[in-house]
Amino acid sequence: MYILDGVGVYEDPDTSKRPITKGCVFFLHPGVWHCFDPQPGTVWTEYWMLFDGDWAQKMYGELIPKTERVFDIGVIEELVEAYEQLHDLWYLNTPAPYEHINYLCHKILAEIHLAINQVSLRRKDELIHKAKNRMRRV
Repeated sequence: MYILDGVGVYEDPDTSKRPITKGCVFFLHPGVWHCFDPQPGTVWTEYWMLFDGDWAQKMYGELIPKTERVFDIGVIEELVEAYEQLHDLWYLNTPAPYEHINYLCHKILAEIHLAINQVSLRRKDELIHKAKNRMRRV
């Protein structure tokens, strides 16, 4: 779960009740009791992916934290864009090769992994690079 707006709480057997705010990401593991909710009277704006099983563990397992489950990584433009692309492919029934969907899942988990571990792969001229990319898309 990646929260883009709103506030709430998360808890599980290994994590005491923690506040969830804009830019937080948390992982739900199969078979582990958990509780998460937006603050009463509010709603979250969120992105999420659901996968499970041996194949998912083989494909994505190294990118998913094993013990810690809640991280404040901030709002990351590349991550939001990858979720939007995945949404367009999956929920809008856009014809897409399976490999493209798998790529986006990897990209999302990799961006989160890099943010959690504070690994920066950004260019020194990142602002100029982003502006050029936006102009190409127009």
